[in-house]
Amino acid sequence: MKKTRKRKPGTGHSVSYTDAQWAQIKAWAKAAGETTSRWWAKCVLTVDLSAPERVAAPPLVLDEEQQRRICRIVGDMAGGAREEVSSRFGALARDLLRERLEAMVREGRRAEALDGLRTVFGEARAEVIAAAFMPDEPKEPRTPGRQTQKGAGTKDGRGGPPRQPELF
Repeated sequence: MKKTRKRKPGTGHSVSYTDAQWAQIKAWAKAAGETTSRWWAKCVLTVDLSAPERVAAPPLVLDEEQQRRICRIVGDMAGGAREEVSSRFGALARDLLRERLEAMVREGRRAEALDGLRTVFGEARAEVIAAAFMPDEPKEPRTPGRQTQKGAGTKDGRGGPPRQPELF
């Protein structure tokens, strides 16, 4: 038979934790604005013991073969779109660069534009880009359907619809 202990009211009981676990428990109690003992008792007394234990969820990590298979599927799906997106992006980037360089020339900032091109692309490529995109004389901003000179749309200068300019 076990000998019963006689305790005075308010006498505590002890539990054992690692230092790291105890530090976390104290931090939670402090965050709740309570003493460690009061917070711990409240936590223990409010646990629903009728709830079934949770079953461990399956891991969310894919093994190497599953990752490679998904990568191949996505790559196959995007294969055709990749070329279209790349082509569209290149055209947009080219148009933006052309417009910005032409604007800088119109603003009298040709030297600044050339310096920027050299910094980004290097000397040789900057010269090629400048030759392709930077006019020697400032051009008027492009406005669709607008003629800059009277009759500029025809070879003989008599007016009529404007000619389609060469794009490249």
